[in-house]
Amino acid sequence: MKSSFRSLSRVHTRKLFVPLSLLLLVSGSAAQTPRELIAAGNEQFERGDYEAALESYAQVEEDADAAIKAELLHNLAAANFKLGNLDDARELWVRAASLKDEAFESTARYNLGNCHYAAALDQVTSGEGAAAVKLNIVQAIAQYRSALRLIPDDEDARTNLELAVRILDQMNTPK
Repeated sequence: MKSSFRSLSRVHTRKLFVPLSLLLLVSGSAAQTPRELIAAGNEQFERGDYEAALESYAQVEEDADAAIKAELLHNLAAANFKLGNLDDARELWVRAASLKDEAFESTARYNLGNCHYAAALDQVTSGEGAAAVKLNIVQAIAQYRSALRLIPDDEDARTNLELAVRILDQMNTPK
């Protein structure tokens, strides 16, 4: 008895391959999934191409999958931070902070502290007033403390907290 399944011969396969190849060239590559876009963005981020990473992350619809929303917001924030877009980074980390577990929230709080600290440094170099610098240092301290409440043994948060407190103490010491 003959099988009802027949494979395509090589000649027929080649004839189909050419039109399919042309179709793919004309229509572009298949749409990437949100996870693929995030992975591509992560590779670009690791190479230091933060603009390209931001573009990859931005292609993911935030409501595409609730399971990846926290990661997406964090990655968008990190790319913005690296590009010096501190306000955008801060807003994204605030939105991401409570979307996952304590470890993730602690990381978001730590990064928020870094945003405030970097903003204070920018303000010092641009000659802004001491009050604005002090406000960002105070906010950095609050974020580092929040990170430590969630993960008490976070050495990076502890080190940054100690540094920020020393800076605030120096600012409060009369000259």
